[in-house]
Amino acid sequence: MFLDALQSPTGIAALISIIFGGLAGAIISAYFSNESEKRQLTVKIICDYMDKYSQFDGDCMEILKKPESLSYFKNANKIIYFGNWGETVAILIKRNCIDKKILEEYGLIEKLDEFYTSIVSTSNTNQCKPEKWLNLKKIRSL
Repeated sequence: MFLDALQSPTGIAALISIIFGGLAGAIISAYFSNESEKRQLTVKIICDYMDKYSQFDGDCMEILKKPESLSYFKNANKIIYFGNWGETVAILIKRNCIDKKILEEYGLIEKLDEFYTSIVSTSNTNQCKPEKWLNLKKIRSL
C-alpha cells in the first residue's frame, strides 16, 4: 500500500510534505528548545554571580585600587578566581551558549569589562596573568 502511494505524483508530494513538514517542526522545536536552554543557563550564571561573585567583584576592585595588596597570596587568588570565572562566561558567550543581551541588561558584561580593564592597568599583576584571559579581554565585542 505504501509503495502504491509512491507511484502517483500526489503520493510523492504527500510523502515529501510529511517528511519536510516533520523536519521543519523538528527544526523549530530544536530552535526554541535551544533558546530556552540558553536563557536557563544565563539565569544560572546571574544567580551564580549573585551567590558567589558579587562580593568577589567588590573585593577584587578594592584590591586592584591598591596594587601592592596583590603581593598577598589570598588577594591574588581572588583576582585569579574571579578572572577565571569571567573568562568562562566570555567563552560561553563566544560559543553562543548563553544570552549576552540578558547579561548586558543585568550589567554583568560591563562589570567584567571594568574588571579586566582595571587589572590590565594595574602594574603589579604578574602573578594574576591577565593575558591568559583572551576572551574576557574582548567580552564586549563577542
